[in-house]
Formats: sequence, C-alpha cells, structure tokens
Amino acid sequence: MAENTIVTADITYNVPNSLYSQSASSNKTVTASYTGPDRCWVFPDTDGAAKGKFSKNSGAKLAADDGDSIPVPNGCTRVLVTVADDPLIMAILKPEGSTITIAGQSQTTESLPDSTTWSENAKLELGEAYAGSEKLEYDLDAESWKTPAYHAVPTTWDEVVATRNNMLLASDGKIADDMPAAIKNPWIAYRTALRNIPATYNRGDSDEFAPHKVSWPLAPDTVAE
Repeated sequence: MAENTIVTADITYNVPNSLYSQSASSNKTVTASYTGPDRCWVFPDTDGAAKGKFSKNSGAKLAADDGDSIPVPNGCTRVLVTVADDPLIMAILKPEGSTITIAGQSQTTESLPDSTTWSENAKLELGEAYAGSEKLEYDLDAESWKTPAYHAVPTTWDEVVATRNNMLLASDGKIADDMPAAIKNPWIAYRTALRNIPATYNRGDSDEFAPHKVSWPLAPDTVAE
C-alpha cells in the first residue's frame, strides 16, 4: 500500500484585520508550522452551482486511500494538492495525520460591560482566519485554487436580538404574582438582563461590541451538570 511522506513546512498566511473581519487592509500575516502528509487528492465538481467545490464529496484522499487512482466520482475531476505547491490549501484541508502549530501563540482578553470577559488568540489560527475546506474553490479553467474566503461573521446583531426575543418569550410564563420572592426575583433579573443586552453592549453606538461577544445570562432553572 502506498504511503505519504510526512513533511514539516512553515506556512505564512494572510489574516484579516481582526477575528471575523472581511478586510485585510492591515496586511497582517501569521506563520504556522505544518507537519503531515506531503500530498493529497480532492475531487471538485466540474459543473452546476457547485462547480469547483468539493464539499459534497468525501474530503481529501491520501496515498494510503489510493487517492491518485480511485475512481473519480461522476461530475468531478481529480486535483492533486501538495505542500510544496499549495501549502495554504493543504493546511486548510488538514488531511488525516496533520498538525498545525503557531509558535509564541498567546491570548488577548477583553473586559465586557456585563462583567464577563472575551478571550481570543493573539495570532489567528487557520480555522479562525479562513472559512474552512468546505468553502475552498478550485478554478477549473486556470487549474489553480481561488483565494480562500475569510471566516464569515458567525452572528449579527439582528440575530442576537431575535434570539433574545425568543428567550424572553420562552420565559414569559415563569413569573407569577403569588410566587415567593426567592423564586420570582431571579427570573425578573434574568429577563431584565435579556432586555438590556443591546444597551449593555452599546448596540448602534460608535463603541458597539461585536455581537459574537455577547454573553447570555443563564436562566434560573438551568441546572449545571
């Protein structure tokens, strides 16, 4: 059975200005060390809406999988990816047996207005900077990979507000006038915290916090496992 050669290579990649930003105007880069298989094969679609993508297929195939000779699925083509020629694509694919490390990685911590904190990596990992292998796209005409997409914002303020409204609706029946204060007051505080989320995080102001940093209050009946 054929086997891949295991290689180690430094990969320097562009990162957006900040986590989930779609702009790279700051021209920041990160260098990571890739250790893993030297090559793999993927099978992008050749036509239709998914042309150039391979998310519907079974992912990267290695030499041990007979990636260079297994039958090509209908409507697809076989593409060889190597660390030597496409190190960033190879790292995003992260085939089985590969590891990616960043020397000197650290975290930054930000205090949030609800007395919680938000922590993130000082140097964006590949999975934080880029959308992932399911978003990779191969240009069949140019026979080269298109620039990988940056990781999209995971949520918006409109979505946060919609979630908040659903949480309020779900807790509508939790308070009754004849409840003991010890039971009622935590629910009142919980619902107040939910209502205040946009104001707490300065939604709409110049110093607005990003919606993915919102820390949700816990319902009083939440039981820790």
